[in-house]
Amino acid sequence: MKKTSIIFLLILIVILVFIIGVRRGQQVEKTNKIINYLISLPPSQTPQPTQKPLEFKTYKNNVCGIQFLYPIQFNKSSESSDSAHFSEKDEVALSFSCDKASELKNILEDETGATSEIKLKDKKLIAKSEPIGSKDIITFQIKNPFKNLAIYVYIDKLIFPLFEKTLEFLP
Repeated sequence: MKKTSIIFLLILIVILVFIIGVRRGQQVEKTNKIINYLISLPPSQTPQPTQKPLEFKTYKNNVCGIQFLYPIQFNKSSESSDSAHFSEKDEVALSFSCDKASELKNILEDETGATSEIKLKDKKLIAKSEPIGSKDIITFQIKNPFKNLAIYVYIDKLIFPLFEKTLEFLP
């Protein structure tokens, strides 16, 4: 083959490589623009699960002379004229009694449990606290000033603030 035809073929190959390189560069640039655009977008917010709004019911006991709010998901597992038990997921979360022979009174009088001091309606009270199941339970005694009646309360520490804020003594 002649030298000029080899040079011509080499020039054509160089031009072909140049054209292919330019086309490849355009594709890479287009891909880079898409990637840069996607990176510049702020992440979308993940949808938050909607929580059921907290709802409360008022409970009133005329014999003991107390009234308070409790969460609507609590079930009244038992109720008598001088006591009531509220449970959540088959565990007692709130219980009270103004009966002098109450089992709650026995819990308070038991000397083996740990005692602590709690504040209820600006009064300091001695309480027994113990973990039961998944709950941290406190037991204490309050007095209805209108009826001069001792009321024994057994309550989950998590709902104690609600009980404290909404407790009312009835005459």
